[in-house]
Amino acid sequence: MEKWPTFSSLSPALSQSTLNVLERDLGFSTATPVQCATIPLLLTHKDVAVEACTGSGKTLSFVLPMVDILRKRAALETPKPFQLGGLVLAPTRELALQIFDVALPFVESIPGYSLYLLVGGTDTSSEVETMRDRERGREDEAAEYTIIDEASWTEEKEEVDNTEVEANGGKRERGKGMVWVGTPGRVLDLMQRMYEVNLKKIEVLILDEADRLLELGFQATLNSILKKMPKQRRTGLFSATQTDDVKSLIRAGLRNPVSVEVAVSDKNGRLLQELKVPSTLLNEVMFCSSKERIGELFSLLHDYKGRKVMVFAMTCAMTEFLAKLLPEMEGTPSIARVYSIHGKLKTGARRKTVEKFSSASCGVLLCTDVAARGLDIDNVDMVIQLDLPQDPSNFIHRIGRTARMGKEGRAVAFLHKHEESYLEFLKLRRCPAKYCKPSYSQTELYKEVRNVCKRVREVYELSIPAYASFIRAYSNSCTPFIMRIAKLDLADLAHFFGLLRLPRMPELKAKPVEYNEEVEFDVAAIPYKDKEREEQRKKRMDEGRGEKKKEKKGSQKAVFKKSEGWTKQAEKKKNKAKRREKRKIKETVLMEEEVEELLNDAEEWKRENKEERSQRAKRQAMEGDFSDL
Repeated sequence: MEKWPTFSSLSPALSQSTLNVLERDLGFSTATPVQCATIPLLLTHKDVAVEACTGSGKTLSFVLPMVDILRKRAALETPKPFQLGGLVLAPTRELALQIFDVALPFVESIPGYSLYLLVGGTDTSSEVETMRDRERGREDEAAEYTIIDEASWTEEKEEVDNTEVEANGGKRERGKGMVWVGTPGRVLDLMQRMYEVNLKKIEVLILDEADRLLELGFQATLNSILKKMPKQRRTGLFSATQTDDVKSLIRAGLRNPVSVEVAVSDKNGRLLQELKVPSTLLNEVMFCSSKERIGELFSLLHDYKGRKVMVFAMTCAMTEFLAKLLPEMEGTPSIARVYSIHGKLKTGARRKTVEKFSSASCGVLLCTDVAARGLDIDNVDMVIQLDLPQDPSNFIHRIGRTARMGKEGRAVAFLHKHEESYLEFLKLRRCPAKYCKPSYSQTELYKEVRNVCKRVREVYELSIPAYASFIRAYSNSCTPFIMRIAKLDLADLAHFFGLLRLPRMPELKAKPVEYNEEVEFDVAAIPYKDKEREEQRKKRMDEGRGEKKKEKKGSQKAVFKKSEGWTKQAEKKKNKAKRREKRKIKETVLMEEEVEELLNDAEEWKRENKEERSQRAKRQAMEGDFSDL
């Protein structure tokens, strides 16, 4: 296979300052194919629409030219306060944060610009005031510095601290321009709140993961942002897939764009135009039932012990359940530290989790599709999909977390037997997968899940919400012709979550499930592992025993038998039906009485009206008619 060229060999050439940051801070010297194709185009004032597989290095392919464009602009004209020079839009907070971390050392090397991260989850008003204070503070500080001739600057002097650089006896003015990296909603919000922001001299606009931006409903927001942008700018649109909506966005937001599509090649250098995944990725599927999956999961984690593994689940509740379950499993191979990330976590917590997992030498990251796109975590050796994604486009992005930047990786997805047609679906999506045989080494491990639920209350309380959330998410899949809820074995699924009883939910009413594991068990006796929470729970129970109402709604109700819940439910249904019939009879009687009363009122009104008319006629006859006199 042909060796990748170096960044220093690209033409037009990148500045020495940018190359120094690449080698010193990031340790990169060679450029990927997408970087070789895209960087020269943006540096030569062309719009680009890039389609490349995940892990191909798209982030640096727009960060590097944007930085060099702003560096040249700063050398010609000192940026003014609140002047926006570059804007990068990303669909999620995690991706925006990752782009921010990559771009930060490069932007810091530019005299005259500062980088801002604009994402949701923070107070907008305080963010606006902080930005205003920072920019105005710099404007005041700039008066202390003497502006020197830009022509006297050299590449070596640009590497010195931007806040205090001496040349020809003077000091360079501190930076004032802005570069924004953020999500569309927050960016548009700040544009509307901050009237001081100058958008007329923006140099570069980047739309990263454009297909995801449109899927999340940012079309109107993007149109509003594009209307505020100047026409004389460079625009880059990057995506792993280009849908019809993305092509429409290209026509609306880009001027005569150059299309860049990076093909995948095999180890012998032959082009594989039909593939959307890296050739270094081993993509596999495994057919196994729900209760077998917990055993196969531990088997794979044991095989990849001491390495980084990402495990994708369909819902946030499933992720929380597994994060509590895995460390409590007994009689299983010890696994590395478990991390979890999902959409319900706050921005700060998600950021810390990603940073910890990235810096760790090994571990397991449990996540939802919030981590499927854009996250570039080094040395992820394996991706496990416990279930198929609701949106099939996320399948490619899930497996794209491994085998990045030319490294090898493996991805395994668990499928039910009725989901076999998903293999053909993947071929149509140019993402073929091979068959992986189950190990069947721990087929009875699901029983240990049930035992954990019996002894750890934190796991027990999360098991039912996780079960219910999976059923509802599965029934709302974007591929209902493959992921059919009618074919899903709900009793077998209950074994995966170790349920002590089935929850009451509409899906189970429509499809009765025989779950033979419901036995008499006092769930109120299950303790919390956290001693403080357990003490508080016992205190509340002791207080509740003194009151009859609380006692009826407390521990006694938590004791259930094998068929007692369903019997009571049937009795309630009968009683409810009887009350409904009585109510109908009563309503019918009332209606008849009301109709009869209305008829009587109408007849009485007629009689009164008739008597009044006859009396009026008698008075007129007695008074006579004197019109002819």
